[in-house]
Amino acid sequence: EDTKVKLTVQREGVDKPLEFEITRGHVEVETVFGVKRKTDDSWNFMLDPEKKIGYLRLSQFQENSYNDIIAAMAALKKHGVKGFVLDLRFNPGGLLSGAVDISDLYMDDGVIVSIRQRGKVEDFIRGKHEGSLLSFPMVCLVNGDSASASEIVSACLQDHHRAYIVGERSFGKGSVQNIRNFGEGKLKLTTATFWRPSGKNLYKRSTAGHDDDVWGVIPDKAVKLSEKERGELFDHLRDNEVIPRRDAPVKEKEAKAEFKDQQLEEAVEYLDGQIKTAANNPVKKEG
Repeated sequence: EDTKVKLTVQREGVDKPLEFEITRGHVEVETVFGVKRKTDDSWNFMLDPEKKIGYLRLSQFQENSYNDIIAAMAALKKHGVKGFVLDLRFNPGGLLSGAVDISDLYMDDGVIVSIRQRGKVEDFIRGKHEGSLLSFPMVCLVNGDSASASEIVSACLQDHHRAYIVGERSFGKGSVQNIRNFGEGKLKLTTATFWRPSGKNLYKRSTAGHDDDVWGVIPDKAVKLSEKERGELFDHLRDNEVIPRRDAPVKEKEAKAEFKDQQLEEAVEYLDGQIKTAANNPVKKEG
């Protein structure tokens, strides 16, 4: 860290290689993404400006994720957000504390998750009303690669009827693992499991070839994708993260057709219906 290194880069449209000197250092990986980058490379989180539907994708739960989400939600509130999509597809999890804080942000008070060890409830983690964002309908997108912390959030919001879940059944990784030292080696042990506010287990357990039917998060609206479609979705989301070169317009032959995200379209359709009937429904005030 803090040492210099020189990189030689061959750039398209430039005859000779370019040389850059950079300083090695800690890189904070971006985990919060919006619809499209603005010209200053920050994110636009408003998916549909006319309908006031916001969109945020969280790729994993890291230390900086919660504060970045707070900033994104502040921007959406400033623009009068009326509906919101939280995208947890392909999110493998991360910090439990992040899952708790993010769940608490979107729900009223109540149980977020419980931790059990050998059938015994070890701990109930509860949310609080203060600061909660409750004034808009919400959809949470999940798929088979949504695991661990992302399942805690989506299960919590589903059980508290705060979010409508769209997509495919989640991975089913609701386990707490600890590392024990043994001489020169280490052993990773599963010591506890995460349980939903409803009291159902998130962890997928296979015994004698039978899968317990209550594991993971089952969408309220299933939108299944083929393996090809899932791969195309993954590529689309990954490509959207890249900061584009402003000085190099995309060649016509390289331009991609507009991607059709079936699961996101279903989420928008649901929110549109909720927004249209919102005037006839009581709305909770934010804490």
